[in-house]
Amino acid sequence: MKKIKLNTLVKFLTSLGLGVYLTWYLFDVMTEKDLRVFKTAILNSNYGWIALSLFLALLSYFSRAYRWGYTLWPMNYKSSFKNQYHSLMIGYLVNMTIPRAGEFSRAVMLKRSDNIPIGPGFGTIVTERIVDMLLLFSLSVIAVLISPKETTLIFGRLKESFLGGTNESSNSDFWWWFLLGVLVLLIIVVFNKNIRSRIYDFIKSLKEGVSSIFKVKQYGAYTLHTLFIWVAYLVMFALPFYAMEETANI
Repeated sequence: MKKIKLNTLVKFLTSLGLGVYLTWYLFDVMTEKDLRVFKTAILNSNYGWIALSLFLALLSYFSRAYRWGYTLWPMNYKSSFKNQYHSLMIGYLVNMTIPRAGEFSRAVMLKRSDNIPIGPGFGTIVTERIVDMLLLFSLSVIAVLISPKETTLIFGRLKESFLGGTNESSNSDFWWWFLLGVLVLLIIVVFNKNIRSRIYDFIKSLKEGVSSIFKVKQYGAYTLHTLFIWVAYLVMFALPFYAMEETANI
């Protein structure tokens, strides 16, 4: 019992410490001018719009966590909504420190809470991202069709930002190190039968998770959750613009 309480205390303090560090880091990288603008924006904002945006964000997270179950159940993996939600939120937290590592963390947390194998669990997350990418692509096409001039301007600025100030030598070094890492990994896989077998088993279980979308029995509910999530994302993103006078007319 003491060991369980100690583990719980360590987890709580670790999460709290990470939250404090991220908050400190956010303000530490700001200049004095950024801090003044931030303070003014906070004091003069309409908190009603912000509260509504946060409420929609919470509902979208609930919906996303529940939707996850639709791809887990056909594989006979049972998980509670609470565990799915906590795994999802831990994944978002990890993404704040290590970009895109949160997806794998979600599968790891579900393994710990419900003993769901990481391969199938991660496969369902890959499927989820494919569905999200299709929705995002559709919304992008609609945005281009509605506002072609603004889209051209945005792409021009993005091109200038990413291509105008790139360092060719650093990019070249990165790719050499990347290729070297891939080569070392391939050598290890070729000469180590145990690792090769584990990778094969993981890919096989990953395939099971990815294909789970074709076994979903509640396609109607899955589709409604998906549409609600993205409508909530769009609205929650737009509402804070109305919270400040400087952006209310955008």
